[in-house]
Amino acid sequence: QASVSSHRLAEALHPEKVKEGRKATDQTFATEMTTARKALGVAADGTALFPTKAETGGKLCLSDKVITDWAVLRELLHRADQDSGLVDSEEGRIQVLTDALSLLGDEAPFAEIRRRATDARRRPAGGGESEHWRWVDIEHPDLENDVVDAAYWLAALANAQGRHHEARRAARCGLRVSPLNSELCAELLTAEHAIGGPRAAEKAWEEIERAFRDNAEPYDVVPPGLRHVFNQLARVAQSG
Repeated sequence: QASVSSHRLAEALHPEKVKEGRKATDQTFATEMTTARKALGVAADGTALFPTKAETGGKLCLSDKVITDWAVLRELLHRADQDSGLVDSEEGRIQVLTDALSLLGDEAPFAEIRRRATDARRRPAGGGESEHWRWVDIEHPDLENDVVDAAYWLAALANAQGRHHEARRAARCGLRVSPLNSELCAELLTAEHAIGGPRAAEKAWEEIERAFRDNAEPYDVVPPGLRHVFNQLARVAQSG
């Protein structure tokens, strides 16, 4: 059970306030702690899932019986890994990866993952030894990578199986977190071309070019390999 600071906990409960530099009063913080404890409830054996400091010897921490969606996503990724031997069919891996991405739900998690990943890329030179930057460096790039891995594996498997609508959904899911990921872009182009033909692929290509213009650093350009994928699809359309 690792203890967390009150700042970290406040950031989890109301990230927008912390981002804007607003600090909750002690009374508000205490009320939020109570609300969070009631929301989490108790385990089957009656022990609190978010115990008080009095119950933990002064630490702010969750019970080890609490698991996060991220932990579940990682377990599903492990199951879907062919080397694990836990799922013995492509169909089974597609289902496991679909379950993994379904954990993300609405837009909010994607926006937060992207914000944290952006924080990590903007880590100040020589000024990143604070707790905040250690957290960003260690945890959030890993979370972004896990989501991207799940999306890419699913998109590639689904495209290979001719399940292009599922591939398109998976690729777009991953691109909401990492809009410049070349592998996801390539799977999206492949899926769009299979579903809607050359015009759909062209529209997807325009989206990709726009994403690079809007999100890339000045020295970033659309990778040649990705442009090659698009050109190949265009040649297939012309020869057909």
